[in-house]
Amino acid sequence: MTPSSGDPTVADTLLGSLRSKMVLRYLDFELPPVIGPLLELVEKAYSLPAKKIPIYQPIFIVGCHRSGTSVFYNAMAEHPDLACITNCVNMTPTIPLIHTKLKELVAPLLVFKDRWIEDGVAQTPFTPSEGIRIFERYVPDLNQLYMDETIDNPRLETYLKATIQKLIWQQKAKRFLNKNPDNSVRIRYLDKLFPDSYFVHIVRDGRAVAASMIKFREKATDFFGPNHRHSSSLVRVKRWQEINKVWDQTPLKGSGLLWREVMETIEEDRRHLQNQEKRYLEIRYEDFLTDPVGYLEQIYRFCNLPWNPTIEAQCRKSTGYLEMGRRNDAWKKNYSPQEVDDLLATISPTLNHYGYHA
Repeated sequence: MTPSSGDPTVADTLLGSLRSKMVLRYLDFELPPVIGPLLELVEKAYSLPAKKIPIYQPIFIVGCHRSGTSVFYNAMAEHPDLACITNCVNMTPTIPLIHTKLKELVAPLLVFKDRWIEDGVAQTPFTPSEGIRIFERYVPDLNQLYMDETIDNPRLETYLKATIQKLIWQQKAKRFLNKNPDNSVRIRYLDKLFPDSYFVHIVRDGRAVAASMIKFREKATDFFGPNHRHSSSLVRVKRWQEINKVWDQTPLKGSGLLWREVMETIEEDRRHLQNQEKRYLEIRYEDFLTDPVGYLEQIYRFCNLPWNPTIEAQCRKSTGYLEMGRRNDAWKKNYSPQEVDDLLATISPTLNHYGYHA
């Protein structure tokens, strides 16, 4: 019998298996010891011109997990002046440029129609990445990710800056852009490293975020297993151990506590930024989706990035599919009135502060 056009071929099945293995290993993949040192030497020689690249006004997108930061990041990264950490860079943090070149040879075979979280966000090796392995490569204690200006880690600083220079150089860009929810608890440290940086905070209704966090951890457990970091935790705020105990007993309330803690951390730490009114911008995700192009223009201009008809046309093309749908209302139908009451008792003042009325 001749297979229909919708039936997977053997090649499709093999490629699907390869993609899944890549995703499963994206946080712990290591180069084979036989070729790793050689590739690192090639990377060092190849990237010599990047040492001359200045790091000027980098932009960091912060916000709690499941606040729409990925959708926003992908849209903002369309600007031609911006370089980003990509999925293949994150997977091999010691040879980001060499791996990128290798992936370019087989790029058409490595397109993901959806992420493992199944949220409709497409993925390729060149899709903007949070860069978890980049930011954490030389962090001694991953149980505590909060970092401020008192942290002295020359090895991390040197590595992080060198990697950013490489990406700006290879991607023929002028500035660096990154989204990483973990950076929500590292604003003061990043400000120390990059005193001319910009911070864009994406805010989303905490009730929707709490419900989405629970779904995220469930999906992560199914895909990665129960011991993976995506299954066992999200951003490690100062009070993480306390919050995690609540989460194990009452997940909706625990995820609300985490949202509140992240928001309070950002609110406190942004006050330490010099000229914060010119370097810190807050955008509600729901508002962004009503007019993504208009908000991108506002944000680009705020961050001192050029705006012109060509960039506007690209933004319209890349954001034409965006919609909120009913994702913000899942908490209303998926949880009992008592669970919702417990959540609101935890986060109502913070909701009101950001214009969400319980």
